Amino acid sequence: MVFDIIEVLNANGIEALALYGRPDFEYKCHVVTAPRVWSTFVHAPNTNAGLKHVARVFRDYALRHNPKPLSNTVPCPEWLVEADDVVIVPEYVADWLPDSLPRHLRLILFNQNPFTLIRAYARPGFKGDRFSKSLSSSEACSAGSRMVFGAEPEKVPLYISNDLYAYQKHKSFQIAYMPRKRGRDSAALIKTLKAVPSLQNIPFVPIDGVSTDEAARLLRESLFFLSLPEREGFGLPAAEAMATGALVIGYTGIGGDEFFNDTSGFPVPEDNLMMLYETVIAVIARYRENPKPLDEFRLQASETILRNYSRREFEQEVIKIFSEFQKSSFSELA
Repeated sequence: MVFDIIEVLNANGIEALALYGRPDFEYKCHVVTAPRVWSTFVHAPNTNAGLKHVARVFRDYALRHNPKPLSNTVPCPEWLVEADDVVIVPEYVADWLPDSLPRHLRLILFNQNPFTLIRAYARPGFKGDRFSKSLSSSEACSAGSRMVFGAEPEKVPLYISNDLYAYQKHKSFQIAYMPRKRGRDSAALIKTLKAVPSLQNIPFVPIDGVSTDEAARLLRESLFFLSLPEREGFGLPAAEAMATGALVIGYTGIGGDEFFNDTSGFPVPEDNLMMLYETVIAVIARYRENPKPLDEFRLQASETILRNYSRREFEQEVIKIFSEFQKSSFSELA
């Protein structure tokens, strides 16, 4: 979402850059790239020393947890701080990044996960008064921002790409899922479902470690999608799957309550793995017996998602919010 915001701002005359902690790294998984700079200001404190760090590096290397390349792109220039720069601070670094940045800069908090923000708030380094404004990306995120700041944030609505996640009438009779979500539960669920006699000829399609384009292709192809988010700010994969016309079965992840209900999919109470297992079997049996009602159901869900989370509304709100920031003086924001 950050890269989409950067793209819209630059297209509308408001200069925006991605800020990295080193010159030779660029996030390349998304379909949109962004002009970038780097700075030592965004180096997390106290993470590169001590036995715990060494153990963590060894564990991640041995188990291939969160592997990141030492360098993956041509180096970019260093950030030359200007007096009127505004820094958008993600919620997950909100407890330490403000103290690393020059004091005169205006800071805007961007909350895409309320649970992460609340944990950051609970840590000693969090200073809410350093933020001039706060943004949120969903109803759940807005609720988390109200808890922390005692005020309503500006909301930047998410959007679902019509190009990537267009409705597909004809789909493969297969089940897509994301194995990194609730890893142990996911593995157990898939193993038990594969053992069900009525499901043994149905392909299970993992979506993991692929580009946005490839993930979208797999969602477009799949008739069923297992939703396994946990304490999410929104739960974008489930909404994207619905947009393509997939029958979505699983958890809302709390943030998904905004769009995932009985009129758009088959929600299951959080952590009720047994009910999820039974619901998957029941929905597939229903579709095999009489697909027409569920085909109408998934078409309606797709239309609702694509209408409520449009690119046009996203762009309009981004331009409105950031134009106001640009016009505001430091004294007005401080």
